[in-house]
Amino acid sequence: MGDTLRRSRHAKIVATAGPASAEPEKIRALYLSGVDIFRLNFSHGTHEDHAKSYVCIGELDREFGRPIGILQDLQGLKLRIGSLEEGRLVLRAGETVRFVMMEPTEQSNRYPCLIRRSLQPSIPDKNFSLTMAGCA
Repeated sequence: MGDTLRRSRHAKIVATAGPASAEPEKIRALYLSGVDIFRLNFSHGTHEDHAKSYVCIGELDREFGRPIGILQDLQGLKLRIGSLEEGRLVLRAGETVRFVMMEPTEQSNRYPCLIRRSLQPSIPDKNFSLTMAGCA
């Protein structure tokens, strides 16, 4: 059966195996439709969910005698900010704000932050940017 699914194209088709497509019959249908690589998004779902998809893809791999790629999409770094008074922080252009690894203080320009000192945060947004001036 492996010869019937030989693909002579140079491009690869990638599909995400997620909540809407993680059932074995859906993964099989995607593969038979031309998918070469299945993406597992580790920003969502549990490790158990991803393990089930992994096993299912491996079974297809063995059944058809053709390697099927698995792409693990891992979470990147996230800037986690602690609780802010009134749930938000309004800044003016050029204003300096200090994020600290501690509980909030009485100083109005200090806010709790759960990041390591070695990280250089970057927030990709068209209307917002954050530049680290230094680390104390």
